[in-house]
Amino acid sequence: LARAAGGALVATSANLAGQPPAAAAADLDAALVGRLDLVLDAGPAPGGAPSTVVAVEGERLRLLRAGAVPFGAVEALRAAGA
Repeated sequence: LARAAGGALVATSANLAGQPPAAAAADLDAALVGRLDLVLDAGPAPGGAPSTVVAVEGERLRLLRAGAVPFGAVEALRAAGA
């Protein structure tokens, strides 16, 4: 899919703000599905914490949602120039 799109794909959990992340396409909120062009269903997602979401505001990072990657690790990578 990434090759067909011409490069890397980046996405976060498929859920509306404040709603739990969907583990399967059937769990998607109807309001969200109505705003999408396509849902690619590869089966249920493995369990675990959802993605960490960070806003990059110039040189500042702001945690939007805590997830699988600790915010401190994101800050350390940014400080290291990664």
